Amino acid sequence: MNKMKDIRIIVSSKHLANQLNELNTDEIYRVDVDGDNCIAISTATQSVDIHCVVDSIDKRLYPEGRRWDWLRKLVNQVDEQPIILEISEVSLKVSFVY
Repeated sequence: MNKMKDIRIIVSSKHLANQLNELNTDEIYRVDVDGDNCIAISTATQSVDIHCVVDSIDKRLYPEGRRWDWLRKLVNQVDEQPIILEISEVSLKVSFVY
């Protein structure tokens, strides 16, 4: 059985919120690992760099159709805190670290 591709990061909730606010989340189609401390989230016309700690299995994912709008709303509503974000081709999982 093959393990599902994913990118796992630890990131500041407010940094993630600020960066996602720069994008049209309905158009996100690609996530690239850019070194050990950064991922790039892209639309057809925009890209933002998210500074984070990367624990990655894959270097590039195409998670089209995920609920990035939901993630943006969630991280805009919480206080500053570290979160763990797992991005796969089929899901976005958020874990809060208190």
